[in-house]
Amino acid sequence: MTFVKFAKIIISPIYKLFFPVHIEGLENFDMENPFVLCANHQSNWDVVALYVASPRDDLKFMAKEELFRFKPLGWLVSKLGAFPVKRGQNDLGAIKTALRVLKDGEVLGIFPQGKRSETIEEDSAKAGAVLIASKSKVNILPAAIDTEYKLFKPVKIRFGKPFVVCAEDRRLTMDEIQEKANELMKEIIALKKGEQE
Repeated sequence: MTFVKFAKIIISPIYKLFFPVHIEGLENFDMENPFVLCANHQSNWDVVALYVASPRDDLKFMAKEELFRFKPLGWLVSKLGAFPVKRGQNDLGAIKTALRVLKDGEVLGIFPQGKRSETIEEDSAKAGAVLIASKSKVNILPAAIDTEYKLFKPVKIRFGKPFVVCAEDRRLTMDEIQEKANELMKEIIALKKGEQE
C-alpha cells in the first residue's frame, strides 16, 4: 500500500466528518491516462478536498515552495506527491517535474490562479497549466470547489468535462495559451455556479 492510499484511508473519514463532501462529475475522471486537474483556490484546505474527492491515488500537486521550508510539513506534503514551485518566476525545475509527472501517466494538480483568492475572475488564470498540458499533449479536467470551510458545512466539488487544449497537432502561441487559460477559468466559474452543460 502506498503512503497516499494509507493517508487517504486515515484522512478521508475524518475530513468528511467535519466537512461533508458532495461530489459531482466523477464520471469525467479518466482512470487510465494522464491529465492536468485544475480548480479554483480559496484555501489551503482545497488540496485536501481534491485528494479526498479524487478516485485516483496518483495525484501530484504543484505547491508553493514556502510549504517545504518547515521540514516536517515539507516531508509530509512530499510524501503526498506535492513538489515545490517558486511563484512569480519561470521555475524550470518545477516545470520539468510537472512534465515528468504527466509522462509517467499520473495526474498533475495545478491551481491556475497561482494563489489563493476568494473570487474567481475570467482573466485571473496564469498560463502555466495550459502550457504544461499543451507540451504534454494531455487534457485538463476542470473542477470547482464551492464551500466556506465552516465546520459541518458541505464542501461541494464538481468535476467538469475534459477541457481540450489543442485538438490540432501544432504548438500554440503564448497568446493562444493565455486565451485558453481564460477559457478554462470560464469553465471553472460555470462549474462553481452549477451552469456547465
